[in-house]
Amino acid sequence: MASAARDVLEAAGNTWDNNRKEFRTASGLAIQFLYAGERAGNGSEVKLPEPDDRSATTELEGLPVLSLGRLIKSKLASGQGNLRRTHKDFSDVVELLALHNLSRHLLGICTNRSSDFPRTRASRPREGVKC
Repeated sequence: MASAARDVLEAAGNTWDNNRKEFRTASGLAIQFLYAGERAGNGSEVKLPEPDDRSATTELEGLPVLSLGRLIKSKLASGQGNLRRTHKDFSDVVELLALHNLSRHLLGICTNRSSDFPRTRASRPREGVKC
């Protein structure tokens, strides 16, 4: 399956960057693959779900992808493990929330289960805010 995906990406004009372990589009956009069961970020407790996990995935154009809520949780977890990525992953979350006109309460991000979403000072609700 990996070679088939690589063939499709290269046929579409994307190039493999071996140093970064990712494909690049002609305009420089990175295409990265994340694997089910792997941690969402370095040192993160959050693991990426299996594609058949209906509680964490949805189908778009015939492919299983992370649901919006799970994508946001994964982005936050990923940003915690790499200081150089933190600002990018957090800004991605802000953009996703804005684009979908959502608040974190609607997404169910607030939880007390550390295995589901590890809290950081930045992710804790403000004083008086209930999740």
